[in-house]
Amino acid sequence: MGVLLGTAAVEECGVPPPDTSICAPESFLENVTPSVISVVQYDERVRILAVEFADDSCYHFLDVPEPIYLGLVRSPAIWDYFLKQVAGRFAFRRMA
Repeated sequence: MGVLLGTAAVEECGVPPPDTSICAPESFLENVTPSVISVVQYDERVRILAVEFADDSCYHFLDVPEPIYLGLVRSPAIWDYFLKQVAGRFAFRRMA
C-alpha cells in the first residue's frame, strides 16, 4: 500500500466533474466490493481523505478528522480499520 503522509495533493486521485454528487455515508458499502487499498492521501486543510483501491477506483471522504487518517495509515489491519472507522461514517464522492 502506498501512503502519502502529511498534506497530500488529493487531486491526484481524480477531480470530480461538476455534477458529481456527495453520497451518504451508509451507501458506501452498498456500492463497493472489498478490495485492497493501494493509496491513502489526506489533506488536513480541507479534511479530505482520498482512498484509492487496487482496481483504480478512488473515493474522497469528506470532513474526516486527522486522527482517523493517522489511525488508518498506522493500522496493521488497514482494511479492517477502514471498514470500522471510515466506511459508513463519512460522506464521500467517487472520483474515478
